[in-house]
Amino acid sequence: MIRKATRADHPRISEIRFAVRENRPSNPALIERLANWLFDNSTIWAWEEDAAIQGFSAADPRDGSICALFVDPFYEGRGIGRALLSLACDVLRDSGHATAVLTTEADTRAERFYRTDGWTEVGRKEDGQIIFQKDLLARLLPLTESLVIRPITTDDRPRLRQAIVELQNYERTRHTTRLPGEQVADLYLDWMLRKAETQGVVLIAESNCVFVGFVAGWIEETQNVGETPDSNRFGYISDICVMPGFRGRRIATQLLNRIEQDLRRAGVTRLRINSLALNQSARTSYEHAGFFPYEIIYEKTIVA
Repeated sequence: MIRKATRADHPRISEIRFAVRENRPSNPALIERLANWLFDNSTIWAWEEDAAIQGFSAADPRDGSICALFVDPFYEGRGIGRALLSLACDVLRDSGHATAVLTTEADTRAERFYRTDGWTEVGRKEDGQIIFQKDLLARLLPLTESLVIRPITTDDRPRLRQAIVELQNYERTRHTTRLPGEQVADLYLDWMLRKAETQGVVLIAESNCVFVGFVAGWIEETQNVGETPDSNRFGYISDICVMPGFRGRRIATQLLNRIEQDLRRAGVTRLRINSLALNQSARTSYEHAGFFPYEIIYEKTIVA
């Protein structure tokens, strides 16, 4: 689960900062001061797993810098750093920055990680550290008119399965209840297609014949005696996924608009969609498409 860090997380964040194998602080006595500085000047996201924080990122919205990205060595290689970095970049972009900047030591795994994540070297500091920069607005540029949204065919199943794996694994970074994508993809895809077969539709988006994403939805009919007839029959959007290389281009909004047209023809006047509370990017996309919060589910974990 990813959440914003609080002052109560200070000891564990300091512990992780000291435990990393690379970019170790030259003076361990300064770790306490560094952690205090992060809490005073940045937004800190924390990855929590096995009842403890296992990684964190920090972004300074004042100057557009990523000032920390560290993962416990025993939890490396699981995509934690990439997920935390993405949220840190979101903080900077939402604060009005067009670019993000960070520094890291040369000839390290961190350097290779940032290069593969799309960061560009723009200089070196006197101590040899690399200055990296990344354009935060490039991924917001619109697609050309090549975007096509169409109903699925039987040939699309492998690509739908790929998207479900991607969607499930992404949601795993937001909540520990989500199972691995490969474990559930086939069963879930079969269920989704059956639900959409009678009173629904599954649409895929393509750009220059490249799979971009999909959306699925159908008509739900309930018998809640406390609600109006139009609330008991509504269009339910079960899934929407945009593949990583195409996110941030308002493709989700286009998919939502298209499935709205299809479901509206069935006579419904309300559309509903669910999101994990911590999936802020999904919630933002839904609100851009005109959705508003309707019901909120609260959860409490009961400790035996």
